[in-house]
Amino acid sequence: MTEPIIKSSPILMSGPMVLATREGRKTMTRRIINPQPSYVDKDGRWYRMPSGGYSLNCYTCPYGKPGDRLWVREAFRYSLRGDESLKGYITGIDYRSDGLFKRIQFDEWQINNYDAFKVRPSIHMPRWASRINLEITDIKVERVQDISFNDILSEGVNERLNKIGRDNLKKIRPEWPLETEVRYVWACLWDTINGSGAWKRNDYVWAISYEEID
Repeated sequence: MTEPIIKSSPILMSGPMVLATREGRKTMTRRIINPQPSYVDKDGRWYRMPSGGYSLNCYTCPYGKPGDRLWVREAFRYSLRGDESLKGYITGIDYRSDGLFKRIQFDEWQINNYDAFKVRPSIHMPRWASRINLEITDIKVERVQDISFNDILSEGVNERLNKIGRDNLKKIRPEWPLETEVRYVWACLWDTINGSGAWKRNDYVWAISYEEID
């Protein structure tokens, strides 16, 4: 029997998303479907009507399916650190979200060409520098405003992030129940990540559940 092929795909994460994932607070991510579907069936398969045509084409998630893997791209820099025991320096990676240093051996040519102390955005992280590997456990398609309260928590919006919302989002009202307040914070975060008006636009999204693996 042929073994199933496991796909491995990169996925971008911001610093707060990286921290929430590593702390176990975030086990879901939502990504806007592009192009937007014209129709989603009961099994979560989505379709888009071709321009000028009448037939429907079925598409699958570009990030994979349950059982496939994701490797996280995050902001980083190539770095040098002094090492007294070696009477010199060691080379490695600084991860910007938490400042963790990972020792990786580079030769002199690489050090000079990598411009060691320049912070690099997540999109430029190579596969070998990634430290976070995820396994997809579930994928569903829904409109962003259909997110449940439990899914908002799975996105990493807990009391800690909720407090950030209390301190910075002045429209939150003291009489609001917790679920309303957390949902408002999530909507504001969605607009921050995807642009003003993204929550109101109510796009279809890939809702991807995952767990961190070695």
